[in-house]
Amino acid sequence: MELVLRDYQTDIINKTRQAFKDGFKSPIIVLPCGSGKTAVFAWMANQAQNNGFNVWFLVHRQELLGQTEETFKKFNLPVDKILIGMVQTVANNLQNYNKPNLIVFDEAHFSAAKTWGKIIEAFPNALKIGLTATPCRLDGRPLGNIYDTMITGISAKELINSGKLSDYVYFSVPLIKTDELKTKAGDYDIKQVVSQFENTVFADVVKTYKTKADNKKSICYCPTIEISEKTAAEFQRSGIEAIHFDGNTPEKQRKQIIADFRVGKIKILCNVDLISVGFDVPDCECCILLRPTKSLALYIQQSMRALRPLPGKIAIILDHVCNYAEHGLPDTNREWSL
Repeated sequence: MELVLRDYQTDIINKTRQAFKDGFKSPIIVLPCGSGKTAVFAWMANQAQNNGFNVWFLVHRQELLGQTEETFKKFNLPVDKILIGMVQTVANNLQNYNKPNLIVFDEAHFSAAKTWGKIIEAFPNALKIGLTATPCRLDGRPLGNIYDTMITGISAKELINSGKLSDYVYFSVPLIKTDELKTKAGDYDIKQVVSQFENTVFADVVKTYKTKADNKKSICYCPTIEISEKTAAEFQRSGIEAIHFDGNTPEKQRKQIIADFRVGKIKILCNVDLISVGFDVPDCECCILLRPTKSLALYIQQSMRALRPLPGKIAIILDHVCNYAEHGLPDTNREWSL
């Protein structure tokens, strides 16, 4: 299958080329969730290797690794001079790989972390490109000491208006009082979150789903495994096919669960952070938010998971923890800076 770029994807590539011509060495690219970021950078990486570059395309999660590899296979792009790898693995085995001329970091808002820094410091002369939907960190550490210019592409609102993402309806049905929660390490204290949920009637989650999104294929994001399990059990008691799974679920079983979800055998997937990234099911119609967070990146990843487009589709977001009050709506226009 040939990789054909959309206009806004070509535009971001041209802007990146111009940034390098202008003397910048490490631009960070901002594109919304669902804009086809992996396809854009697969195209760029392929062009770079055609020019003799050794390219590293690095991701931070196993799910993204598989997604990236599948993208290259889908479009029949060779990887002769491209290393597709995990940041952690590569950082611990730098001596085992060919020296890169270009390093592409996916989910680049994590770049200030120590592991990423080890790679950046090892190859100061390599060109670098960061890719993210949200160029900000929960700990507030700046990205300007890593990237030297920011290139912003099409907005989420523009993608929705042009039909590249589904429009959505957002319902806020609070179940906990987030204004009473204290923070720890930048995010809400998980112990306090759990304490708030002790008084939650999980049947209310099911009731809201039946009222606003009945029978729609949904992903439910929870703060802990225990709460995820309780939520799935409540859906099951109401006769709705739901399942909890997490990082401890065997990989073979996880793949079967996702396959069953894709074909409709399972209606509700309950998890913590397992499917915030690298998960693309266009007919997922609803996101249920049960995890309050101070992280804009996490909120955007989760709330936009149901916005993959299908003809006539209107996605539904059920926010039970007032995340919109903290961050705005998923397609709110935001001013970014390094």
